[in-house]
Amino acid sequence: SAECYVLSLIYIDRLIRDDSFIINGFSAYRVILTSYSHPLRVTSSLMLAAKFFDDVYYTNAYYAEIGGIAVSELNSLEVDFLCRIHFSLSVSPQEYQRYYTNMSTHCRGCMNCCECFSWE
Repeated sequence: SAECYVLSLIYIDRLIRDDSFIINGFSAYRVILTSYSHPLRVTSSLMLAAKFFDDVYYTNAYYAEIGGIAVSELNSLEVDFLCRIHFSLSVSPQEYQRYYTNMSTHCRGCMNCCECFSWE
């Protein structure tokens, strides 16, 4: 769901803030799909958001295939991500609204992105 993108951003922000995770050119792609760890390890902040928020979501096997890793490794990295954000998946309506507003303001100002996403 669209809400999962906002939740994922919140989770990534929690990872950066609470775990002193540093984003660089190499880690940026992995953080969008992933958590912190070895470059080949992938766990999805989007996956966690979908699991936490959506009624229907893909299996870890599906996400592992996309990330090009074994399901067992993804399972371990999912736990690692959760530990690094202190299992903090709940988001208050106020926090969600703040991130949503910031994200939508940014995207409205961008001429080349978010043309197909409705910010109502």
